[in-house]
Amino acid sequence: MTHIISAQSEQSREAARSRATGRFGGQQHSAPEAVLPVTTESLLESRRAQLAALGFVPAQPQMKLADTESADLWWKRTESIAEGGRYDLMPRRDETGKSARLRTYEGTDTKVRMPSVSAVRRHAASGQTFDVPVEAVTPHGPITGHVRVTHNGNGRYSVSAVGMPAEHAEYVAESVLASLEARRPSRALSDVRDILLRRRERLASQGVRMKAVDSSWIQGVGYNPNDEQLVMNLQGRFYGYRVDRETYEDMMSSYSIGAAYNALVKKVAPKFEVTQHEECGNYFYAGAEHRCPSVHNAPRQAQHA
Repeated sequence: MTHIISAQSEQSREAARSRATGRFGGQQHSAPEAVLPVTTESLLESRRAQLAALGFVPAQPQMKLADTESADLWWKRTESIAEGGRYDLMPRRDETGKSARLRTYEGTDTKVRMPSVSAVRRHAASGQTFDVPVEAVTPHGPITGHVRVTHNGNGRYSVSAVGMPAEHAEYVAESVLASLEARRPSRALSDVRDILLRRRERLASQGVRMKAVDSSWIQGVGYNPNDEQLVMNLQGRFYGYRVDRETYEDMMSSYSIGAAYNALVKKVAPKFEVTQHEECGNYFYAGAEHRCPSVHNAPRQAQHA
């Protein structure tokens, strides 16, 4: 598709001059502006030139759909707004020459058009991190951009939006993730009533990562706001509590974390037993389903540093 920056016609300029009064009446006007075509090909060439010169160009998500009648143009248009220099883009054709078909996955909250789940899965089987073009309609409107995908094994994936505004990013990334991990991708989003609730539940299942604090007897604290998990390392013994975010922040900002823990948490908050996951090291509810945090591979610059 070609976008045209049109010039005002000479006739309309003459009409404007004839209507002008006062100090603008005798003003001399320049010749009509040239018509400048801005094509997808020219945008691609500009991005490639930037990438060659700088080694990196940021993603430029667009608040509109890339939907076209031509799959060729769809792939080119999405490539023209992709990030460059850190991760590879998913190619339209795999190493065997098989082309990835575009598919639409639709649910209550989000409608997503992207390369088919089977094609993305095939490309992800190598374990490499790569960017996948996607257009979507979320409750915040349409958007076209990319998501970053990594296969973490055992049918689990990491998916994150690349450069998208936060209000779109959560919907788009979680929708793509749900589709990739579903047994029946065509029904994945229609089976999810609330995509953001699914995201919160997934993040809650990751448990908490401990961090050191300035205390003589509290060796570490971990908190997950998605289901209000607070885990305390008290001289090598771990205790879990259900605490709202305000209480957690009050404790952490106190002049004495130990005193605040005694007053706000120890004999007030509901307790739960915690256990540590051997693979990721996070702590979580004993007996609850656990999912290790999603991870992407390091970008190319870090890999070759």
